[in-house]
Amino acid sequence: MQLIRILKRVGVLAVAVTATLLSSVPAQAYPFWQAVNTNANWHCGPTTHHVASTKVFFQSCIVLTPDRKKGQSVLVVRNDASVAISIHGTTNNNFGGSAPCNVSTLNPGRLTGCYGPTVSVVGLALKADGHLVMNNIGDETQVATLL
Repeated sequence: MQLIRILKRVGVLAVAVTATLLSSVPAQAYPFWQAVNTNANWHCGPTTHHVASTKVFFQSCIVLTPDRKKGQSVLVVRNDASVAISIHGTTNNNFGGSAPCNVSTLNPGRLTGCYGPTVSVVGLALKADGHLVMNNIGDETQVATLL
């Protein structure tokens, strides 16, 4: 009977420790590519095609929280080619939230984004750009700005 009580207490303690550890880690999308769902909080630079393909488009964006106190940069890529492509790169900005973007396969007709960390942007003029390597060929986005 006492062994059962000890095992129950150990189980409760393990759950509490795990919950504490998980809640102390900030949420991060990078370095993984994620779905892109834009709204009025997205401020993007020009969309251009990649130097290696007129069917692969990319751009840099700045995404703000509704109160405009926090933001993140995003490297957005769309594959309009008829074949899958290999992508990786970086999303860069002047407000301390740059991030690497892991190697990933982007299938035809798909849109994806690599999100930098969310950081405070209060009182800053914001700039973001990106570097995309597509099938081992690098190219730079045009700059997204938000004053």
